[in-house]
Amino acid sequence: MKRSNDRRTAYTRSVIKEALLALKRTVPFDAITVSALCREAGVHRGTFYLHYRNTMEVLDELLDDALENVCLPPGPAQESDCRLGYPLCRFMRESDRYRPVLMDDALAAHILARIFERFRAPFLAAMRPRSALTDEQLEAILHFQLHGCFAISKRCGGCGDERWRGVQDAVDRFVRGGLAASARE
Repeated sequence: MKRSNDRRTAYTRSVIKEALLALKRTVPFDAITVSALCREAGVHRGTFYLHYRNTMEVLDELLDDALENVCLPPGPAQESDCRLGYPLCRFMRESDRYRPVLMDDALAAHILARIFERFRAPFLAAMRPRSALTDEQLEAILHFQLHGCFAISKRCGGCGDERWRGVQDAVDRFVRGGLAASARE
């Protein structure tokens, strides 16, 4: 019985998140109500509230899903990990599915904070042994990297692949050089 309940729960949560993505294509996030989500998802309000407290919780779970196979390049700390994932900047630029959410200026601060929390611990763990910087300094670098990734992904969202690769390579070299300059000697 528990197994079918788990499948049903996963299905219901999935339908609600899909409804948020569908609505977000045409409606600003702050205009999306629980009622609108329920109509789009085909679920009752009571069902919604069994799974989420509000639309922000749906957004956060959707972001967690989106970031599941994403990595944070560049830098010596992440290069090996990124072979197994999708680089964040590229994901933000190329993800048709999540673009309406990821590129929403009104959600930018929340999204960047969520991404920071996701990458903070692994970034610090990877960079501490390689750097003479404090955690506060490393966190500042991570913020810089995330905000830059977000900005360049928005700016080059419509760039052709060749132009994008040139921009991304230049930015990656810049970040790697800065991280290498802070390396422990």
